[in-house]
Amino acid sequence: IGPNSSSIYSHSITVVENAAPGELFTLHWVITDNTQTAQAGKKFFVTELYLSDTTYTFVQMDWGTVGKDVSIDNHPIKLNGTIYEKGLGTHANCEMRYNLDGNFTRFISNIGVDDEVDGSPASVTFQVWADGMQLYNSPVMYHNTPTGLIDVDITGKNELKLIVTDAGD
Repeated sequence: IGPNSSSIYSHSITVVENAAPGELFTLHWVITDNTQTAQAGKKFFVTELYLSDTTYTFVQMDWGTVGKDVSIDNHPIKLNGTIYEKGLGTHANCEMRYNLDGNFTRFISNIGVDDEVDGSPASVTFQVWADGMQLYNSPVMYHNTPTGLIDVDITGKNELKLIVTDAGD
């Protein structure tokens, strides 16, 4: 804690969960070394939102129902052996739209064909559109394609549109 402190003996951090984007939350912490205890708090704006924690304004999918935090078959989302606790499970062809109201700056997502279709001829592409402009178009992905990453600027955008295609097959 002080300039001569060499180790921290205990600490605690309290985070308030379930604050919506644009809302304030306060992070409180306590740190103790062998001589002193320091406490502090800082206010932060919530700036991150998982799409699976919100509601789309439009969805159209050729088969099934969008899985929130699960695959299309209601299993954990798993891409190349990595399980994802958050995400959307869809089937091609699918289009989902979300209202952004200009409140966000980036859309970031891992993408791929879920491991549950291992060995099938499934192939897909992923597209991201915002306010009618295409921001991302993936190459064709198969069950054995490495997990992809989408990271696009959505500053000031009002509508996010996510499209999964069957890659023409």
